Amino acid sequence: MMLEHEGAIRSNQDPLATPLLASKAQGSPAFDSTQFDDFIRFFLNLNLGQKTTKRSLPGIVIKELLMLYWFEKSQSLTVIDIKNTLPIDPKLIDRLLAYFLRCGTYRVVGDQLLPTTHQIEKIRNILIASDAPFTETDDRFGFRVKDPLFSTVSQYSLMYLPFEGKLSGQYHRADMVLWRSLFNRPKFCLSSHDIATKARIPKSTLSTLLETARVLEFVTQQKDPNDCRVLRWRLNPLHPTFHLKAALFRGAFFCKPLFSKSLC
Repeated sequence: MMLEHEGAIRSNQDPLATPLLASKAQGSPAFDSTQFDDFIRFFLNLNLGQKTTKRSLPGIVIKELLMLYWFEKSQSLTVIDIKNTLPIDPKLIDRLLAYFLRCGTYRVVGDQLLPTTHQIEKIRNILIASDAPFTETDDRFGFRVKDPLFSTVSQYSLMYLPFEGKLSGQYHRADMVLWRSLFNRPKFCLSSHDIATKARIPKSTLSTLLETARVLEFVTQQKDPNDCRVLRWRLNPLHPTFHLKAALFRGAFFCKPLFSKSLC
């Protein structure tokens, strides 16, 4: 029997205000997509425990593929499935899966990889804290999300895989804050303080992440016209992944174009 999740109690804070695990605020954002607002909040909460290591991307991609199959498709995977799906060295996949097994991320039944009770509860709690809708199930996966959360997260992270070793997976939180700002106020640039507060990244760590992202041309910076000591940041629409991400988010969460031709 399926029971629909009703969502957590809503607060009167900004949807991305502290604490990061708070429920979303009343009212609609300036961009017309409650689903996307849910997704941003869910993504930030899911990524909150991410370390600053620059070698984290393959592990992120593997875990997100598992969660896509478990909690969105209600299907299990084998190790062979993962190796056939992801452009990651098979030996590295074996090492990372061994680590995830020790951490209790999954259990093995025959040749199938299934979520542990701990992992099911962990992700369920993140969904509840994010007000992301899901349906409880009585199968081996515990629940199924209603929006394309994990498929979007998985495709998004795959775009960063070529930059493994250059940019920490923790940067993804800053990137998502910048995407939300772009959708909400297309001509507005965020200060480092704005990004650090909304993404819950220490300012010293964020400075390094943003500088690396600037060198890789994911973002651009400019001085605040009212205070030259303050740097403001925005996404770089000329980066090859910009259009891919915009198309991904538009297809998953929006019914109408997000940007004018001048931005796209």
